Order: sequence, then C-alpha cells, then structure tokens
Amino acid sequence: MMASASASAAKHWSRAVAEDLISKRGGDAVFTCASGITPSVSVHVGNLRDVLTVWFVGQQLQRIGVKVRLLHSWDDFDRFRKVPLGIPESYKEFIGRPVSRVPDPEGKHASFAARFATEFEESIRDLGIDVTFKSQTPMYESSAYGPAILEAIQKRGLIFDIINSFRTQPLTEAQRSNYKPIEIYCRNCLRDGTSVQILDENQGLVRYECPACHTTEDISVLTAGNVKLLWKVDWPMRWRHEGVVFEPGGKDHATAGGSYLVASEIRRRVIGYEPPVFQPYEFIGLRGLAGKMSSSAGILVTPRDALRVYQPAVLVWLFAKAPPMRAFDLPLDQQLAQVYDEFDKAAAAAQANPSNNEAESIALSGVTGLEPAPVPFKTIGSLVALLDGNPAAVRAALTKLGFAADAPGVDDRIRKAGYWLDKYLPDQRIRLLESPNVEVISRLSEEEKMWVGKLTEWIRSRPLITETEAQEVFQIPITADDSPEARKLSQRRFFKSVYQLLFGRDNGPRLPTFIAAISSDRYLFLLDAVAPAAGKA
Repeated sequence: MMASASASAAKHWSRAVAEDLISKRGGDAVFTCASGITPSVSVHVGNLRDVLTVWFVGQQLQRIGVKVRLLHSWDDFDRFRKVPLGIPESYKEFIGRPVSRVPDPEGKHASFAARFATEFEESIRDLGIDVTFKSQTPMYESSAYGPAILEAIQKRGLIFDIINSFRTQPLTEAQRSNYKPIEIYCRNCLRDGTSVQILDENQGLVRYECPACHTTEDISVLTAGNVKLLWKVDWPMRWRHEGVVFEPGGKDHATAGGSYLVASEIRRRVIGYEPPVFQPYEFIGLRGLAGKMSSSAGILVTPRDALRVYQPAVLVWLFAKAPPMRAFDLPLDQQLAQVYDEFDKAAAAAQANPSNNEAESIALSGVTGLEPAPVPFKTIGSLVALLDGNPAAVRAALTKLGFAADAPGVDDRIRKAGYWLDKYLPDQRIRLLESPNVEVISRLSEEEKMWVGKLTEWIRSRPLITETEAQEVFQIPITADDSPEARKLSQRRFFKSVYQLLFGRDNGPRLPTFIAAISSDRYLFLLDAVAPAAGKA
C-alpha cells in the first residue's frame, strides 16, 4: 500500500499521510513508523528525508491521539561491500564482513558502523528529533530472528517463486532447487560468501563451508547467530517483528520489481500479514557542491556538515515544507542566505496566522511561541565577510544598523556564516585595501572621479548614517535627464569604481549597508585619494 501525500491548501502533506494511514491501519494499538540505513560510510544529508518523513508523520499521528513508536534501524549486519574513499586500502581485507565487525580506522568507536551511526545520531539529536535507534547486529547475533529464519528456509520455494515472478528473465528450476534465502558469515574469518547446505529444514540444521579459510561447520539457524536473511526477505521479516505500519523509502524501491513490491508480496504470501503503508520520496540534490553527491565517491554533505551552516529549525523546515515526492536542492552557495530569509518570513507569517499551511511546516521545524524577529542571515553574512568574522565587530556593526545584536540566535548565525564563507564561498571574503588603488584611480574618467568626490562629501556631511539614509547614494551618478537605461549604466559604473577603490574588485557588499555599518575612518582615505582629481572637475 502506498501512502497518499497529496494535501490541500489547508492541510499539510504529513497530516494527509497520517489521516490516510489511520484510515488503513486504524485498528493497531501502536503505530510503529520505521526507517533504516546501512552505516557502511558517512550518512549523507539526503538520508534525513527517511528519518524526517517518519518524524513528521509521527508528530501528526500523536496530535490526532494515536500512540506512536518511531524506530530507526541500523542495518549494520549487512556486509562491508567496498572500501570508501578516504579509508585505507588495507581495509579490503575486511570486505565481506558485517560492517559492525569492521574496525574503526581511527579507533574511536566500537566499529566502522558505529563510527557513522554515532555521528548521525548526534545530528538527529541536534535537530530535536526523538527516535529509537536499533542495531541489527545484536538482533541477529542473539538469534532473536531465529524462528523467522527457520520459517524462511522452510518456505524457500515459495519465496523463490515470488522473487522470480518479478524478474524480467526468470531463473531456472535448477536455480530454484538450489535457492536459499540466507547468507552465513564464517565464525572464523567473519566473511560471507560461504556455501550453504541444508541438512534438515524441519530442525533448521545447515552446514556452511568458507572458501576463504576453509572452515566447515554444522549449525542450527535457530541459535547460531551468524545467519542473516537476504535483503528482500529480511525486510518483511522485520516488519512483522517490529509491527511496522508505515515506512518511507526512496522512490526506486516502489518501482516495478522494486524492493518494496517484492517484500510486500513475501509479507502477504509467506508471512501472512499486510505490508506497512509505504511512502516513496524523491531524492534531494545540493547546490554549491562540485560534483554529484555520492557517499562512495566521497562527494557528500553529512547532516553534521549541514548543521554547520544551517540552524536546526531552518534545515528541518526545508524538509517539512516539501511533500515527499517533490525533489529539491539543499543550497550551500549564495542561495543559502535566501533560504534563511524565506524561513524568517515564513516564521513571521506563522506567528501572524497560526492556522495557515506554512505555519504547520514551521511548527514541525521546532519553532514555537513568539520569538524576537531574527537578524537577516544575508546581513550577517555580508558583515562576517567584510569584518573577517570577528563576532564583536559584527555585533557592533549590527547595532549601528539598528538590529538587536544580542537577540537569541545572532551569535549562532555569525558562527554559521563564518563557516559557510570559509567552506563554500571563500572568494566572498572581502577585505578593505590597505592603501589607495593608484592603478584604478589613473583609469577613472573625470565623471567617475566626480561621482567619487560627491560620495566622500556626502559621507562626511553625516556623522551618523542609517541604512535607509544611505539609499541616497544610488542617486549620485544619475541626473533628471537620464533615461532608465542610462541610469542603470551610470550606477553600474559608479558602484564598480567604488568597489575597486575600496576592495580591488568589481563587486562587494551592498553599499548602503556598508556605509551605515562600517565606521568611515576605516575607508575614507581610500576614496580621498581621488579627491584632488575630482576637485579639478
């Protein structure tokens, strides 16, 4: 069963999914909503859609009055398939082991899997998300799944037929007779790839032989602890074990022959239960990252990375406002400041009208109650770029601009803006020149020199300048007789000249903001160097 994530203008998509889920599974005493990831490499920020979809729907179910259990499984009993970028090549010797039985390269965590799982869990807590994390390794090694593994062995013919029915090129009868829905890790070398012989399917007795170390052992699947179900059998088994009624997943799982459809048929025909409601979702992209996001290629942004530039509520809000099947990009480039602006506007609108659809996304992000109007991230970013990220200088400049520099969240935005500029936009760091730009001055036209002279006179005539007053500088290079196009060209020349004189580049911070925020004794000497020539005009 697929979830319905469509929503009217008055109903948030997560509410629609929750109501649809209740209509289909209303008889359940507890609604277990689940997600899962294999922690074999750094978990990228796109995986947040898995956990956050569960979180949003779970919040709506709780508001309706349903008892909810939110579960995230670490599929750390999966095999270590390949060595990720950045990990020593010597780790090839661990390929084939459970990822929970591969050592952490830095020796800080219990295993390779624990390293990535711990980082992700810390980020989830920082986001204010409360879910239960469960490692699959102790579940398998304690033989908690032993009876389900025995059932799969006994019904392996039916399982094969179901899987085979989804294949475009069906397998042979010989392959059917040799099919086993399990893999066994060697107790000696811990690798998979063992050959398996069923000795007694009624008792669950099997023999495995390891081609790597030649270990041979007869074991019971009920108690051995080193037997794992194959993925498309493991999934429906765990649905039953945990009582899962809702689970999201990438849209590829819901395609014809995809994992969800196959697992659902196994759940119905082998296990005898209806599968959980499945919510497919689109994948997210990144703006401002060189190359396509790929964990294996090392081109990725983790939730921890994202939280270095996004405040938790802003990051959660981005996911909350987009229905699962709507793709979106997470900006790390200059558009990131626009995301903050949109969030601030949405939060203000939600405070003014708590019943609108946008207010629901804000509420799901964790913003509650009336909070002070935030200082725009764009303004903070400009000042951080100009003032070398000095927090005290940035706060002083904000005060000059009329903002409450001691408001909650300001210091956090200053820190995040600094990291953002250093990591993703280093070329946006702007510094005032230490001496007049003689070369640029020599190239200025008499008209441009005159404009600069007028600017310095205007600044000196006002001991205290507000950002609103500073808008007047736009009028310096234009005359009443100029056409609209001529005005644009003159303003473009004027600002380029000023930026070259101040920063040695064609662009810079918004000039009215700069003039209002930065003490003129820090930069007027750079403009005064033009004054002698301007005085002759």
